Amino acid sequence: MFLSTLPVDFVVIRAGMPTSLRSAAVARFNDPSSATQVLLTTFNCGATGLNMHAQCSRIIVMESALNHNSLFQTIGRIHRLGQRDEQRAWLLF
Repeated sequence: MFLSTLPVDFVVIRAGMPTSLRSAAVARFNDPSSATQVLLTTFNCGATGLNMHAQCSRIIVMESALNHNSLFQTIGRIHRLGQRDEQRAWLLF
């Protein structure tokens, strides 16, 4: 994976991951004391149940969604009550 060659701390959520590993990845990403800056996932794996607004104000979408609603929902994960930072989204597809 390309990110492995960079000095960037990241976590990944993949299809088939046990719930415990998925929860640990989300907790690590959301932990303010963690150095983790990037969470990698897909629409299928991250479409529901992820609240990232506490630590995440940027999103880069690198694959097209099945429909516009899925795309808007995904971007909306960073735009929630309690978000203190300006949100930005980039679409790279």
